[in-house]
Amino acid sequence: MIPGLRILLGRNVQAQSIRAARAVAKKRRSQRVDRRDANILQQIQVLGKLAPDRAAKKRPAGRAIAEETSKRYFELVADKSRKFWEVAVDGKKVTVRFGRIGAQGQTRVKTFETPAAASAHAQRLIGQKTGKGYQEQSPAE
Repeated sequence: MIPGLRILLGRNVQAQSIRAARAVAKKRRSQRVDRRDANILQQIQVLGKLAPDRAAKKRPAGRAIAEETSKRYFELVADKSRKFWEVAVDGKKVTVRFGRIGAQGQTRVKTFETPAAASAHAQRLIGQKTGKGYQEQSPAE
């Protein structure tokens, strides 16, 4: 056998084994991710059994459920600062929108256990903003 050929064959065999090892490692990573996803799905199913779907509950006929929706708008115009802050309470959800006046701004939504907790949270935020100098204005739609 030619000495140079042996070296070439050795490198080729080594490269093939490296490729095979990488393929096996990739397959194992994929299997770990699949198992992790299966565990998460199982946990979601268990939680779904513990907390029944609220949409499936039937509401009594003839009873209108009025969700209280309140929206308040504040502005801060001082020195070079021209900012707005808006809070809206819709049942158990509190939506806060904020940014520079004239811009769309950013929106954050937080959900609470009860409407009373959502309203209390909104009042706490309003207290913080008025303490910083924000003044209530009529809502800008």
